[in-house]
Amino acid sequence: MNQVAEVNPFDEVRRLARGRSTKAIRKLAVFLEHEEEYVREEALEAIWTIAAKADALVPVGLGFGILALDDPCRNVREKALETVGDLGGPDQLPLVAKRIKDRAAFVRCSACSAVASLKGVQYLEDITACLSDSAPVVRSWAATALGDLGDPRAIPALWSGLAVETAGFCRGSLASSLVVLGDTDAVGSLLECLWSPRLWEVSRCGGQLLDLVKNGHLAEHLCNQAILSLEQRRRDPFLGDPQTGKRVKNFLGQVQRRIQAHVSQKVRPCPGSLSDSVAPSGDVLNPNRSL
Repeated sequence: MNQVAEVNPFDEVRRLARGRSTKAIRKLAVFLEHEEEYVREEALEAIWTIAAKADALVPVGLGFGILALDDPCRNVREKALETVGDLGGPDQLPLVAKRIKDRAAFVRCSACSAVASLKGVQYLEDITACLSDSAPVVRSWAATALGDLGDPRAIPALWSGLAVETAGFCRGSLASSLVVLGDTDAVGSLLECLWSPRLWEVSRCGGQLLDLVKNGHLAEHLCNQAILSLEQRRRDPFLGDPQTGKRVKNFLGQVQRRIQAHVSQKVRPCPGSLSDSVAPSGDVLNPNRSL
């Protein structure tokens, strides 16, 4: 007896992800009801990708992103917030801001980021409250979101957070956002993060410095200060184990050279994010996502 092979849902989602039409999105939407959470997450990722390619498809993709905000799986809710934050507008802000109080830490992170993407300055206090969240990763994302929001009213709260924060990567986010908002007195606090014993925090700080330079937030004398600090950290003989330490040193060296090139005007302000091209692999740049 002939048996019909069962279609692997992941393979089908990936096949449909190559589409570029409303029909492809609606076929993918069927998988948002799949019992397997990772299938739902991948289907939503595909819907987002297709919808982002054409303005005519945005309303359809946005609608399914909104529906997924109430998914029982935190990974799907996280992806839904990214989708709505990218495809949505002011009308979706209440739905997104509601998730700032989600039970899952990384969903709260994505909610803060999505509110900032949608320029929801009316939710400034909600994001500011996350600077006191029990999860360090939420405090870090909230600090970054306040910088992205661009409202200088957040400066006192960011300084208050910096005064009590002990997690190195959170301190880096707080200091970086203060600089983004125009308070360059926080540069010293950011440079201190280069001396963290956690190498992924060191690398993250290097990336933050480069982003600040390429976006024009650091004057020449502050760029020179950053170059000096990077050089000092690279020369530290106790920078982790030989293999990982070498990768971090190489990464910081690339950051240093690109900032030097910017200062000397040999190249235009560094395009793109360094983490997209030359950042070390593995967990050097990324905190544990176990929350």
